[in-house]
Amino acid sequence: MAPFDELGSAVEERWRRADYLEAAFPDIARDALQSARLVDRVDPWDIVRWAQTAPVLPLQQDVGSDFSDLPLTVYSGSRFYIDAYFWLDGTTSIHQHAFSGAFQVLLGGSLHSEYRFDVERIVSEHFAVGRVAFERAELLGVGDSRRILPDREHIHGLFHLERPSLTITVRNGQTASAGVQFEYLPPALAIDPHYRNAEMIKRVQSVSLLYAVKHSEADALAGDLLCAVDFHTAFRVLSAVWGHLRPSALDRLFGRTDGARRFDALLDRARSIHGSLVDVVRPVLEEDDRQRDLVARRQSIVAPAHRLLLALLLNVLDRASILSVVADRHRGSDPVVLVLDWLDELAGSRVFGSPEENVIGVAGYGVDHRRAIEAVLRGSAAVDTDVPYLQQIAASPLRTLLRG
Repeated sequence: MAPFDELGSAVEERWRRADYLEAAFPDIARDALQSARLVDRVDPWDIVRWAQTAPVLPLQQDVGSDFSDLPLTVYSGSRFYIDAYFWLDGTTSIHQHAFSGAFQVLLGGSLHSEYRFDVERIVSEHFAVGRVAFERAELLGVGDSRRILPDREHIHGLFHLERPSLTITVRNGQTASAGVQFEYLPPALAIDPHYRNAEMIKRVQSVSLLYAVKHSEADALAGDLLCAVDFHTAFRVLSAVWGHLRPSALDRLFGRTDGARRFDALLDRARSIHGSLVDVVRPVLEEDDRQRDLVARRQSIVAPAHRLLLALLLNVLDRASILSVVADRHRGSDPVVLVLDWLDELAGSRVFGSPEENVIGVAGYGVDHRRAIEAVLRGSAAVDTDVPYLQQIAASPLRTLLRG
């Protein structure tokens, strides 16, 4: 583990010469990572062997964290530390940081996506409404390093394409000026995932209990609560109710709309108090469902090209950007043809243990679906969800392909 000790010493020396200026730390960390040549000097599996056999480990940070499949602190200094994160099927939410530093890919590769958040209304210090806007995406491979900037300077997400992947992170504990470490829920919310309020938690739990036991007064009591609380709590309540009333695949198949009707009635009650803020709730919850659906399908998708498509569908918010990343990865090839070929191949695979016909969630996917999607991707046809085949795509995890 000498390379990590040397890396830590180099960062310490350079940062001390900069008088521990927080703003200088991301560049110092990135430059030190690049100079350390860890790719040539460290066998990733030696890190695991060290974790099992070292008499004493450095002080481990964030011991209770579920960030990655194996987070290990490999160096612990007085003002910063170095972590190794092993990933199997993990992906991060869209988030910002309350700390700064840099990371480097040591094994595998990732799709790195960057975003901005255009604030429309700050509801509280822990909750805001606005627009999550996609900025760009890039493919990171072994040896690539990127800075971690605090606050809204660096809103990003990572999808790890290879199994396993390993990233090395040099970071401080917290940047004092950074404030809240928000997560972002497309298309419209910023939320503090670490905020804990006992009253909010208990009210949400009480609503979940009512719906879990199918209490006859669940809708009435939930509606009364929505009219009596702040919008942050109202969103949490509606999110819990959505978990019970959201239309299932069978509901959609057989045209059952009772759950959707009841949820819309609760939205109307909330709207009577919270106004147009409530309009963002359903789009956010539906997008969250789509993302969870894609993440659940990942275990059935192992081919690198297929995982790339899955990553793009999950993290890139419009079809033009998806095609741009594919074109950059496969120079000289038609990105539209590649995407269509990957969809054909995935349509021939099933999700293990699922009654669905294929891993893309589009029953009967065939040549007519391909033609309809190709027309949209090439810009030769407008997105018309009245087209039967596009109706299926719009209701599936593939619907990002229809977004302009």
